[in-house]
Amino acid sequence: MERWIPVDVDLFRKPRFVAFCRTLQVGRFEGAGRVLAIWCWVQSYGPQTALDASAVDEATGVPPGTTDALIASGWATANRRSGTIRFSWPGETLAEIRERRSASARRAASARWHPDEQADADAMRPHSDCNAKSKSKSKTKTENQGLEPSGSSLVPVDVETPSTGTANEPKASRTSPIEWHPETGFAGVTDADRRAWAAAYPAVDVDAELARAHAWLAAESPSGRWRNVRAGLRRWMARGQAYADRRSSGPELTKRNAERTLPLGCWIDADGVARTASGARMYRPGMTGDDR
Repeated sequence: MERWIPVDVDLFRKPRFVAFCRTLQVGRFEGAGRVLAIWCWVQSYGPQTALDASAVDEATGVPPGTTDALIASGWATANRRSGTIRFSWPGETLAEIRERRSASARRAASARWHPDEQADADAMRPHSDCNAKSKSKSKTKTENQGLEPSGSSLVPVDVETPSTGTANEPKASRTSPIEWHPETGFAGVTDADRRAWAAAYPAVDVDAELARAHAWLAAESPSGRWRNVRAGLRRWMARGQAYADRRSSGPELTKRNAERTLPLGCWIDADGVARTASGARMYRPGMTGDDR
């Protein structure tokens, strides 16, 4: 249950509050405490009460004379004829706030479910007019059903002739999405996906790369994970293929790099042996220029 109440931040400077404190001859803080005590009581039992001033003081636990000071300062009104007191602070009580919110919710529900003005006008129209309008629409639809635009004129067509288009042909099915879960891994990877990846990336072990991708995603933060899992797997397989291609061309790259470090005129034969310009062996096989 909501127990918050509104409190005016400009309370200490209000003329009524200053008059209230002067009537009681108390300081601002003590006066604010008395006002708050009575205001909390009003929030629970309503802005109008049949109790007299002394009874309100006793019910709220404030010193005697507090309610009389509220009446003198204009924050409360005593009706001698009915014997009631009505508190008139700025703001709403909890009961008034709840009633206002309930009324707002009822208005919103009524606006959401109430038919629009056109529907109301149709409902108020006599049934004969509605039937006549419906019959007129049906007749016009039947007359136009056998006509088809041809250039700028209408020509009759056979309404029983089936369409020669491709509307009944099966549409191409879209690729099913692939999902990833931290516990179960990838879901939605089909045999067609495996065959396509194996054909596009022949040096990649598809199952092993799927396991590596799952381990990487499980260790990655949620912000760094793939939004499109299928595209992420395609990039993953492509990187694996590129890595395999680099490894397969490693000896050739090593040979070219070694040739760059040889003196002018020296070369490396097919066995990886560095030789001088005359063909003499310069280094042992597989060694660099420092191991002569």
